[in-house]
Amino acid sequence: MLRARPVLRAHRPGDTAAVVALFRAAVHETAASHYDTAQRNAWAPVDLQAADWETRLADQHVLLAECDGELAGFIAWDDDGLVDLLFTAPTFGRRGIATALYLEAETRMRAAGLREASTFASHVSRPVFERQGWRVVHAQTVQLDGVGLERFRMCKALPPASD
Repeated sequence: MLRARPVLRAHRPGDTAAVVALFRAAVHETAASHYDTAQRNAWAPVDLQAADWETRLADQHVLLAECDGELAGFIAWDDDGLVDLLFTAPTFGRRGIATALYLEAETRMRAAGLREASTFASHVSRPVFERQGWRVVHAQTVQLDGVGLERFRMCKALPPASD
């Protein structure tokens, strides 16, 4: 776990290139023990464009975690409570970054009145969600560029925030 709490802040357009780089590193390094090279290349290809990610993130709530000014992780969710992205930089793995991001996102989802959250978790993120009380609805294999990737549809009830 982190000794000092990361600084959480909203995503700004100038952050997108660093977010994309963190995503690629997390997929290619952190997920390497669960997904082979072809799967990782389909999931996070070399030619990812920040402009495409600006579009992807535009309609989502995106929080970044920084430690000493360095991007350590990010989370993105939509107004319906779908957590689209939760990634930690490989150098910050297993230090509580994903948990801190998730807990803040859940607090905001509850405050917005959402009663349930959902996600499609990878093998890497599934335990992070399970530790927060999420349950697997079902496993599925999706095709990306002709390559199958297993992921887990997960959900969690969000009782109203207490006063």
